[in-house]
Amino acid sequence: MIIDICFWNGKGDEFYYHYVPEVTKGRRQSKKWYNTHDYAIFHGKKYPTHANIKEWLREYFGDDWTTPKQSKGDWRLDVRDVIK
Repeated sequence: MIIDICFWNGKGDEFYYHYVPEVTKGRRQSKKWYNTHDYAIFHGKKYPTHANIKEWLREYFGDDWTTPKQSKGDWRLDVRDVIK
């Protein structure tokens, strides 16, 4: 199992920001996703997640987030929170 952990910083507006060395300007996500949360249970352990995970996945990856990808390329092309 792989768990990706990163740290986000609030800057007083409606977004949290995360610096990513490979992305010059970093990433940002709406603070609305962090106001409430839920838990996912995996192998008997609870992990915090977004309250409406399907809505978050749709906003983050697009309407086709449930369609398996045929190959894995540059992750920056698959997500919508990269600041260009």
